[in-house]
Amino acid sequence: MGSPDEGEPTPSAADGGAPGSADTVPDEVRLRARPQSRVVQEWAAAYAEIVNAGDETQSAAAKVMTRDGLDRMSFYTRQDWGRYFPGPLPITVIKISKPSSDGVTWVHACAWMRGWSQASQTDRQREEREIAPVKLGLKRKGGAWLVDGMSNGKDGACAGVRVEGTSEGRAG
Repeated sequence: MGSPDEGEPTPSAADGGAPGSADTVPDEVRLRARPQSRVVQEWAAAYAEIVNAGDETQSAAAKVMTRDGLDRMSFYTRQDWGRYFPGPLPITVIKISKPSSDGVTWVHACAWMRGWSQASQTDRQREEREIAPVKLGLKRKGGAWLVDGMSNGKDGACAGVRVEGTSEGRAG
């Protein structure tokens, strides 16, 4: 797993993370609890909603994405038009980088890109399974994190990362 605490303040004694404290919270649980991880999960649910509805306006993602991010996401959702997502796009955050000089915080994750969605709501056929590394660029607007874009398949590895979506949720 990557370092879940990059770009975050040092934990305080009040949250049980001070040196010498009896902190029993696993790093992956802390990582999932971070606001950047939570917005990625909201984005994954919106992605599925958009594909299932065939919604070119992508209205389901408007509250978790920048305007530019919505424009960029249309490329990805169009690839899945006609398929059925039986829930949010399965994605597991594995690292959150420090913000770049242009204000983008890259969230590294593993996503169940193929083999999870169905041919249609009534046809449960699935493609061969593919768990792939993805990066989502997040920007802070006001007090909220918003997804500004996504790239996939190039950086990182997902072997051994648990990506939940159904009972067969382990990456190879």
